[in-house]
Amino acid sequence: GVGFAGGHNACGAQRIAPDTAYTAPLSAPEDHRAGHDAAHGDPGSRVAVSLNEVAKVAAAERLLPGYLIVPPRPRSDPAGNPLYEAFELQNPWPARTQEFRRVYVDQFTGELRGRTSSGRYGAVPLWTDMAKQTHVGAQYGIVNRVVMTFGCVAVLWGSFSGLMMWWRRRRGRGAGLPRRPADVAVPRSMAIAAVVLAVIYPLWGVSLLVALGLDRFVIRRVEALRSAFGMRDSGR
Repeated sequence: GVGFAGGHNACGAQRIAPDTAYTAPLSAPEDHRAGHDAAHGDPGSRVAVSLNEVAKVAAAERLLPGYLIVPPRPRSDPAGNPLYEAFELQNPWPARTQEFRRVYVDQFTGELRGRTSSGRYGAVPLWTDMAKQTHVGAQYGIVNRVVMTFGCVAVLWGSFSGLMMWWRRRRGRGAGLPRRPADVAVPRSMAIAAVVLAVIYPLWGVSLLVALGLDRFVIRRVEALRSAFGMRDSGR
């Protein structure tokens, strides 16, 4: 076989995945089992096809240049019986949702075992993946990347300008935080929006609960923190 961990071979494959990735196990063909078991006396010794043969399947399936090859790795079931995996070939990531494809190749015969693509997605996975690819700037080409890069720069500028505004506003060695309003009641619409966001983004919801807990049970009870955060006495 041909190793091409960093370069290209004739069929356009570019890199091999680390051995931590694997595909669903398959059974070895009976002729391979019998022949090699008899010859070597080792149930785990098998002759796999070369990467060149796998690359030919990738070319026939029209995978994009730079596709990923996930080689099979030795595995066994709890009883110690060997399990045989397939080569997994997939288009490079990130890419447009429409370009998502995975192809499974028998490691002993080089035959195509199966394929999957974004065409088999349901509505929710399809839109979720399209949103993800848009977020990383891959779904709509150069325009997508320019827009998302502008958004990143805007976020960075907002963070930097906010820090500068705080630095110029602070007095002496104080924290320069604005005084807490006497009425801190949360509008119902904001509370509903927070609950909806917490359901959609659970980690954000947990972070919000931690922040509210610190405010209620720590900051309000420690006089130095109350003063630093600009709380009035009525804020207890």
